[in-house]
Amino acid sequence: MAIKLDTDTVKKLVSPTGSSDPLINAIFLTEYHRTLLRFTNFYQQLQSEFPSLNHDTNFSQYFELVKSFSKATQKKVLGHPSFSAWLDTAWRLINQKDHFLFPGIHIKVHLESFQKFLLAMALCDEIESFSCCIYTDHSGTVTIPGAGIYLQHPHNIALEKIHIVTNNGHFEIHTDGDQILDMLEKEIPHLKNGIELNSFDSNFKLAGRYNLNFEELTPTSIAKWLLSLEEAWFWIDSCSNFLASEMLIGIQSLSPIYSHATDVHKSQTFREIPGLLVLSWMSDTSVIVESLVHEYHHHKLNALLNLDPIIIGGSTEEIHYSPWRDDPRPLTGILQAIYVFQAVLEFWYNFLNKDIPVLKKKHLKKIVYATKKQLKTAIKILKNDAEFSEIGQALIQAIEENINKFDSEIPKKEQYSINSKLKEHRKKWESENSHLVSQK
Repeated sequence: MAIKLDTDTVKKLVSPTGSSDPLINAIFLTEYHRTLLRFTNFYQQLQSEFPSLNHDTNFSQYFELVKSFSKATQKKVLGHPSFSAWLDTAWRLINQKDHFLFPGIHIKVHLESFQKFLLAMALCDEIESFSCCIYTDHSGTVTIPGAGIYLQHPHNIALEKIHIVTNNGHFEIHTDGDQILDMLEKEIPHLKNGIELNSFDSNFKLAGRYNLNFEELTPTSIAKWLLSLEEAWFWIDSCSNFLASEMLIGIQSLSPIYSHATDVHKSQTFREIPGLLVLSWMSDTSVIVESLVHEYHHHKLNALLNLDPIIIGGSTEEIHYSPWRDDPRPLTGILQAIYVFQAVLEFWYNFLNKDIPVLKKKHLKKIVYATKKQLKTAIKILKNDAEFSEIGQALIQAIEENINKFDSEIPKKEQYSINSKLKEHRKKWESENSHLVSQK
């Protein structure tokens, strides 16, 4: 059966259709193929510009060795968010000409660290014997992406070179001085649905490129996180089996971070790292639920954007008003907000119409009312200032039709209060950005 993205099928991407939908599987598979292409292009550029580095680090051999593993294992390991994070850092190093400026330092170590992905593939394919050399990270850990485990140095020694030999799934580990090292093998915590709770993978720290304070998990905090996340997942699955099954394709790893304030929740995804979601803990389950739904749809839209730009004209500058932000946003940012918040609107509307016992239904009804108002404003801005592809035009039309299905009946007094706050938000933004308003 042919799977085609066109002005009709793109409309299916507005509401969840489940993991059995061929189109959903196709857009996320395309995301994986994009990762493989970036990996091949990286190797070829490095081979062209600095072949001796490929040779000195044995990276050429590593690249060829990947092909010896099964396709399913390649997808499991190279489709893991840790590899995308590693690859993104590799591209940043090469674009910064690190291989010319410091060929024996950063990029050399980074290329050698690719061996942990080979180790993961050897374990997944149950290779009888495989050997590699890896450095422990800053906490004395070696994470094996896709295998669901990590190794912890008994003395937490950072950046120590170790030699690992697998023997029928068991590890024989030695220091660079050939001393036996008894590293602890530990499992990465998982939700019951298979999504991992991972603060152990150093690649997820994203080389400090973002102002994020990552939480180091302890047995106590793991229990706290899993309890909240399992409850949040129960809400999602109870509301929409289609959405829950889709999210299992789009989200593989949750990485905990701290917020700057206990009453402020933070969550984020990264287009260059599909499958990863970072979020802070919050006792309010509804906040966790909304962040999971919200961030998954960023991944879903990013996967779609690999196939069609959606926006093909209009300013690329950060000059536009967003009802959800205090800072000026680019049109692509407005598009992202519209896509994820229309999904949040649909989720909470359907949730309120399910027989799910919660104590905050009045609050959720106000969220539905306010979100629809914000969406109406944002869509008007986007349609006024952006030029769409044919598929983009069909997507925006489908989103408009979708949000018009959902209304929340709240008292007039609360409507007035929400309307006033939204008007005040825009008035304040226009006052602080009068130079942008005058340009329109």
